[in-house]
Amino acid sequence: MALTLAAICAEIVQGENRWWIGWVSLALAGSGFVLAITRTVPNAVRLGRGNDSPEQQSTLARAIYRDHLLSFACMMAVLGLQLTAR
Repeated sequence: MALTLAAICAEIVQGENRWWIGWVSLALAGSGFVLAITRTVPNAVRLGRGNDSPEQQSTLARAIYRDHLLSFACMMAVLGLQLTAR
């Protein structure tokens, strides 16, 4: 995650592409990473402990799945931006 953000920041600093491609890529990648750090990982840790009821575990698993889908969509958008910029 850190390397992806660093690469996007380096792209912005070097000015390789149109300015908005780097900034939109940074926002999309950053939002996926912030979601992972703030919600997905804590939910996964809680689910892994297995202390909750089956209903709560199912709710956590669905939340983790939705978070992954959103992060995947963000990263596919970043990939699309980066590939079209070349």
